[in-house]
Amino acid sequence: MTGLGDIISVRGDNSNLMYENLLESSGCSTIRFLLKDKGLKEKMNIEKSLRDIGVNDFEYANDLFGAMSVEPEVKYLPIRNLLDEYVQKGLLGYEEVLLRHQF
Repeated sequence: MTGLGDIISVRGDNSNLMYENLLESSGCSTIRFLLKDKGLKEKMNIEKSLRDIGVNDFEYANDLFGAMSVEPEVKYLPIRNLLDEYVQKGLLGYEEVLLRHQF
């Protein structure tokens, strides 16, 4: 598994590249999430709260499913606590796909 900013090696030709090896880790962690509500306001509130504690990279596959990258210098425990709070409130579910942070 690789994260945002990792340096990797690949094999193949320009039209068909295959992952070969991780050369240098960026130290970023990757978290996938599934929002329970399609409401744009709730989505923006959740994203703003996460941005306020250091998450700057969000990507969405659709209105409900997305991923975030957490830079290595950002403390992860406050992010996990906030995500757990949102889970308890029934606002989202999440999984730590690539957890490189130590805590």
